[in-house]
Amino acid sequence: METILFNYRVEHYPERQSQEDAYIAGLDPLGVDGKIRHLPALNKAGDLREMVNLLYSILPSPVQLNNFDYYESVATMRDIGMFLGSVRRLGNEPVELVPELDFVLGELAQKTNMPPRDTLLHYSVWNPDGIRQRSYTGTSDEFHLIKSVKVSMHPLLRCINQLSQLQDMDPATAAFAEKAEEVSSWFKGMIAGVVLARREVDPKVFATELRFYFDPIKLFNREYLGPGAVEMPMFLYDQMLWVGETASPFYREFQETYVPYILPQLRTMYKQVRDRESLVEKVRKQMEEPGIFNPHLMRSAKALQRLLKQLMTFRMPHKKMAEESYKHEEAKRDKGSGGYSTDILREIIALSMEKVKPFELSLQEYLKRGSI
Repeated sequence: METILFNYRVEHYPERQSQEDAYIAGLDPLGVDGKIRHLPALNKAGDLREMVNLLYSILPSPVQLNNFDYYESVATMRDIGMFLGSVRRLGNEPVELVPELDFVLGELAQKTNMPPRDTLLHYSVWNPDGIRQRSYTGTSDEFHLIKSVKVSMHPLLRCINQLSQLQDMDPATAAFAEKAEEVSSWFKGMIAGVVLARREVDPKVFATELRFYFDPIKLFNREYLGPGAVEMPMFLYDQMLWVGETASPFYREFQETYVPYILPQLRTMYKQVRDRESLVEKVRKQMEEPGIFNPHLMRSAKALQRLLKQLMTFRMPHKKMAEESYKHEEAKRDKGSGGYSTDILREIIALSMEKVKPFELSLQEYLKRGSI
């Protein structure tokens, strides 16, 4: 059962989540702070035997698992997850070498309402900073990779929270325009994250070394994807901003694949908004209604236009970085980190541009109406 330490109202969700993340990062329920520092050296040496021995030495007993609260369970999954990725990189299924993982991972999944393995959240925002940081390689590239996600995650959660509030607001009001402009301000954190990764993470290092720690594992007769940038809830941001209820079968399938890997409360939000009209479509329809020109509606439309442009500012470098990573001959494979093909970024960009065109035309016509 989840232990509630942080009470909050819905509008204060991002602040509460930030507090929870910091709290989890500070936990060491298995007492592995000293031991896990040896993992990069074991990975470099490919010492599978010692890796498995170290994993056995930290596995919690059934009594420990039973006594762990929600936060301790999340931190435990984080630390065990580092071994899952390390063992998998060497070509082995972790549960085959350590059968006890079957029970441990299943119990942790139940206590946290998360998948029975680590996710991007465990690897990034629930990962301590400084000397306690969990790492596969101990390299500067990996530290900056983790930091780039930390820089992005909380701003994205704020953006998502604001968009969810906009869905129930009238675009022809100053309040809607102000909140949409606030989303634009927070989204700069997402752009900062991808800029950091592009500047500090060598694409070849990621594709030929780091990438292989994020492969899927098999458990309970199914496959569970490893941590990857695709597990960031960008698809929820897209859903509310421009996708709406008319999502293509391709994009809907993509969303449904990664919903289990995001926070439980965001999964609930996704279910609530997946069949609702997008904000772009909502504002476009209002602009096309006959009537007098409304300066608040114009301001709201321009704010959404800015958000759409910011998406391109974020996605184009991400797309280029992914393509650079997998152009290396030794890194070629069907899927990238998180289990997706890099082609998906190109397809998402194309889909968003299809949605943007009618909105841009409606805005141009509406601005003409205001100039008359």
